[in-house]
Amino acid sequence: MATSTLVPPTGRAHAVPSHPQLRRHRRDVVRWALAHGHRLDRDALAVLVSVRADGSGQLSSRWTSDHVARVLWSDVPIWCSSHGVRLPGDVHSTLTTYLRYLSSHRRLEPGSDPIATLRRAVEDHRPGRNSARARHPAAGGAPAPVLPIS
Repeated sequence: MATSTLVPPTGRAHAVPSHPQLRRHRRDVVRWALAHGHRLDRDALAVLVSVRADGSGQLSSRWTSDHVARVLWSDVPIWCSSHGVRLPGDVHSTLTTYLRYLSSHRRLEPGSDPIATLRRAVEDHRPGRNSARARHPAAGGAPAPVLPIS
């Protein structure tokens, strides 16, 4: 009897084929980020742009706090899983850079939240920010030791 072993995805998101318009957009964002000293991960940008695009290469540039939460906690992991690629590192910093790019080029669509609200939403959804330990005033120290119950 054969057993199956789960193999972690090894593909890179920026290598997944995409619409030429999306590739041009990503290239423009990367150039802007490099020119302005902002952090950016190519794989994270590829995923972020892909989850906000339709099949014809049209991007949705309307961003709200709810969109930020959905993209970070649902859309990115689902897209990575369905395309067989590993979850990129530092999606949060890349999203902040991407939102800055959209704002500086006046590409945030009407109905979007202000850039300060969007950046705050990204920070609010960083891993560890929502845990009880992160909110506890004594969270600065090491975790308490686990003692056996006897």
